[in-house]
Amino acid sequence: MKTHDRALSRLASNLTPEELRSEFLVTGLFRLGETSLHWWETDRTVMGGICPAGAALLLPNPDALRAAFFLERREAGVINLGGPGIVRVDGAEHRLEPHDALYLGRGAQAVSFASQSPAKPARFWLLSYPAHAAYPTRHVPFRGVEGTRLGQRASANERTIYKLIHPGAFPPASS
Repeated sequence: MKTHDRALSRLASNLTPEELRSEFLVTGLFRLGETSLHWWETDRTVMGGICPAGAALLLPNPDALRAAFFLERREAGVINLGGPGIVRVDGAEHRLEPHDALYLGRGAQAVSFASQSPAKPARFWLLSYPAHAAYPTRHVPFRGVEGTRLGQRASANERTIYKLIHPGAFPPASS
């Protein structure tokens, strides 16, 4: 099988540090009281930050998605990087503590984000891709996730990987 490399990897090796930052660094994701979404044509990725203050923020439906609602043909993972928050999905309420994750399946229509306390706002990080199947919304509490330790301190590569949204986190439904 022949592998076709993307031109971007060849082009990126010739960019200056300033050009690399301009092309790949995303800043300003978590502005209080705002939703900030970014689109990449590669893999049709949407990444965003949602930082509700006093009022809940609705998941918007940008025109670029060409959909009736954001998750019509997409799925999304949300991780709370801030204070305790609430995500409402089609009427169901999901309380997310810091570092908890929420999987949003294709077809979820009404999605809103709120902070439990404006003094300690939630900061929801969102990553979304096209979906070819619909799966139910699932809350993944961080307290129940086991980390995998990798690397070594001697090589400055010691780290712990926490998998939040992956097939093993969602046991199959009983039949």
